[in-house]
Amino acid sequence: MILDLFLPPRCAACDALGVEPFCAFCALALEPGSTFRVDSTLDSTLEVTAVHGYGGALATALFRLKYDRLEALARPLGRMLCPYVPLDVDVVVPVPLGPSRLRVRGYNPPRELARALPRRVDPLALERPCDGPTQVGASREARKAQVRHAFRVRYPRSLENRRVLLIDDVVTTGATLAACAEVILAAGARTVRALTLARADLNADDQRRRT
Repeated sequence: MILDLFLPPRCAACDALGVEPFCAFCALALEPGSTFRVDSTLDSTLEVTAVHGYGGALATALFRLKYDRLEALARPLGRMLCPYVPLDVDVVVPVPLGPSRLRVRGYNPPRELARALPRRVDPLALERPCDGPTQVGASREARKAQVRHAFRVRYPRSLENRRVLLIDDVVTTGATLAACAEVILAAGARTVRALTLARADLNADDQRRRT
């Protein structure tokens, strides 16, 4: 492509030319992911699929996307989610940032990841009206408390009877995804599932600092 002459593909972790999202060396460091369930306060559980574990090259790439403001990494990283998108999804909904974090960062990483998916994306379906405290280093119960009532559906009828796929970059305890799913189901959605690039270990100090 002509665009590649000016913006050639690069490894999202080490910047090696000619390949994305990862060069062969960095791809060897990708950790296996998992599918698990998170408890909800609506007497149900949310199914979450994490494509990889949070570590190695993927941790580096996500750190660069989120904190080094390398927005261009979102599309190649987002394409890693494509094989895991369920066939029966009606709409993709990214997890929103609070207003202050959005102003500082300039974009919402989950929203940019979602743009790479072969489904209709509603980037404004969910909103987080206020910024909450950072979840870095917080316990499982503290994370639940921090996101309780933090999200709301902007236009409730837009999600009625829809099969929704939530997108986030990293999941740790799943508290944020569960809080989002609860308000989506309360707005009349038929089902909600979640998909993330990585799953972090709550007990790993180095991961908590970067999640």
